[in-house]
Amino acid sequence: MGGDVWCYAGLKREADSTGPATISNGMDIRALSQAIMPIMMKNIMDQLAHQPISDSSRAEETAAMNAALALLPDKPEERLT
Repeated sequence: MGGDVWCYAGLKREADSTGPATISNGMDIRALSQAIMPIMMKNIMDQLAHQPISDSSRAEETAAMNAALALLPDKPEERLT
């Protein structure tokens, strides 16, 4: 069993809470996945539908992922707020 994380604001459960961060070797894995998964989904869905993925689509995806990753902090948040 298990796997769920429920967060609360006072006594009220937050319906759309993302849960605690998952840190591995100093990187926030949850932040990484939230940054790149929306970008990757188009090509993933195309692959699942056996659609060809063009080189330009891959290049656009890579550029978009790099831009999204560049917005993430490169240092730990010391305030933990």
